[in-house]
Amino acid sequence: MDAITDLHSQEAQVTEEKMVLNYQKITKLWSVARPLPAKYAALEKLYLSHNFLDSLYGMEFFKGLRHLSISHNELLDIEELSHIVCKETLENLSVSHNFLTKHPNYRRIVIRRFPQLQFLDGVPVTPYMRVVVKEGAELELSIMPFVYSLNEEARKLQARITVLQVRFLQFLAVIGVDEVRGRENLPRNLPLSAQAVRGGPGGARSLWNRRKGPERAGHQETV
Repeated sequence: MDAITDLHSQEAQVTEEKMVLNYQKITKLWSVARPLPAKYAALEKLYLSHNFLDSLYGMEFFKGLRHLSISHNELLDIEELSHIVCKETLENLSVSHNFLTKHPNYRRIVIRRFPQLQFLDGVPVTPYMRVVVKEGAELELSIMPFVYSLNEEARKLQARITVLQVRFLQFLAVIGVDEVRGRENLPRNLPLSAQAVRGGPGGARSLWNRRKGPERAGHQETV
């Protein structure tokens, strides 16, 4: 059931300023095919608690809400709150008992998004909370370049390690893996899976042997 269908329910309380649709088994708000009547665009209070909403698509219709209750629904993604566009008017928001509230930064995200919010899930939004949220946002912006540079350095280091690993395997293939294992006590299961590295046709050891071939032949002739 959608909210449009339920507008005429006997239990629905609808005026030009308030719409109460709690406990109505609503699964979605409204669709393009069944848009909300224009007379409800000026709503200030909307109650949609204890339903089965998993999306807030369609909430963009309300641009002047002061009070919104969407608790006890099935909202999973915190990005669903982006459909609430009444940022400058919303004063009271209830989202409790939705999975999205498990997000570790849920309260910080909501308080940042709605600058006029006075109550969130029944808890007053104090000036101190806003200061903490603001300082956290500033700190996040200040450390992002540092985090980015660390990621770049880590990427370059990983690339260099990969090059060194390849060169080390080529080195083992040229001088003989068994000889190195015996001399340096290297584990027998040293990973040398690539045929080219292990001395297969065209590999490093094969090329080395072909290059040394003439020298060995000349040495035998001299003797």
